[in-house]
Amino acid sequence: MAIDFNTEPYNDDFDEDKKFYRILYRPSFAVQARELTQMQTILQNQISRNGDHFFKQGAMVIPGQASIETIADINQGTDYVKLQSIYNGVAVETFLSDLAGKTIVGTSGVEAQVILTQSAENADPSTIYVRYTNSGTDGATKTFADGEVISTSDGTYDVQALATSSTGKGSTAKVQRGVYYVNGFFVLVPEQTIVLDKF
Repeated sequence: MAIDFNTEPYNDDFDEDKKFYRILYRPSFAVQARELTQMQTILQNQISRNGDHFFKQGAMVIPGQASIETIADINQGTDYVKLQSIYNGVAVETFLSDLAGKTIVGTSGVEAQVILTQSAENADPSTIYVRYTNSGTDGATKTFADGEVISTSDGTYDVQALATSSTGKGSTAKVQRGVYYVNGFFVLVPEQTIVLDKF
């Protein structure tokens, strides 16, 4: 939703049909907030016109990258682990977001890095999305097992996978840090990952 700046206290009544391209200031006269706001709008209007000529909405301007990991191919997608809501008397939701970025290890020896967390919602349990980095101690186990206890490598947190159907593949979209052209602005976007399809 666009914000209307042509109201108090901004009073930005810039109208491109008036064809004003500069605001001049007179020495010894106070500068009004309205003049400063209009000057910004004039400059932004010029930048937007230039940007619209060269870039599409959402275009990557300075290195950034968008990628999607889907389950169209069984070897693609993002691995998830559904968690028990409570382990050792501690509610997982109280520290779930702290797991992002941490290395976790299961009792089987399987190791993974947590790339994203999702809080419990409706019937969906608390879930972590992981990238597996090492197989289990037997060399054959590649994913966490149902009911497996999983701990962060630094020993700070412990969780437990659901007893049944705890692992699988989901779909995520990732945007790397970079400058993107959005609504007439060149916006610095931090790295972020969102879930497209949980399970």
